[in-house]
Amino acid sequence: MSILQLLTAGGQNKNRSTSPSKRTEDFRGVDRRKNGRGEFTCGLTFKTALAVGPIEDWLKDRFAGEYQLNLQDMSDDLRIKQIRIAFAMPFQRDAFKEFLQSQHT
Repeated sequence: MSILQLLTAGGQNKNRSTSPSKRTEDFRGVDRRKNGRGEFTCGLTFKTALAVGPIEDWLKDRFAGEYQLNLQDMSDDLRIKQIRIAFAMPFQRDAFKEFLQSQHT
């Protein structure tokens, strides 16, 4: 459900999970927007209770300009976020997965 749909529906989405998922979903070749030197060729979609700020800081410190972060959905209590991150290179996605796992343990 998009932000516009949430606003139009008054923020009501009864199908949304209210707990973070340990499952991440990899994707390849889906997000082909230009990043200045190439394309975003792979990525990750996941749910988390982590704040977005520290995630963005980690990404900026390591891969400035080589990723695209999108907030896709949020629980009614604003605690759980569904985030999609596209990366320029698969090794960046793998490094982020390790970071994410270290934050959830």
